[in-house]
Amino acid sequence: MLVLHVERGEDWRKEVEKSAEEILEALSKSLEALPAEEETYYLRELSRPLREDGVPSQEGERKAFRKRFLSLAPSVDEEGNLRTEAAGWTR
Repeated sequence: MLVLHVERGEDWRKEVEKSAEEILEALSKSLEALPAEEETYYLRELSRPLREDGVPSQEGERKAFRKRFLSLAPSVDEEGNLRTEAAGWTR
């Protein structure tokens, strides 16, 4: 049980150290009861595999996708490119 004095002198420091040692000792004993577990490490390349490249889509399909995509965009310039706000939140 941890009991601390209101005045914080050398006695207080010794009590805190003693309590900390008791806590660590109790933790160590409880950790000994846990079963050992093997750790597994994964390489980043293996944990995020990339899919294989497939057959490219038809040109008509790509044009239809671009048209639909640009129709949903908030702003498009005269050449059909997206207009975006660059760091407007930093001003």
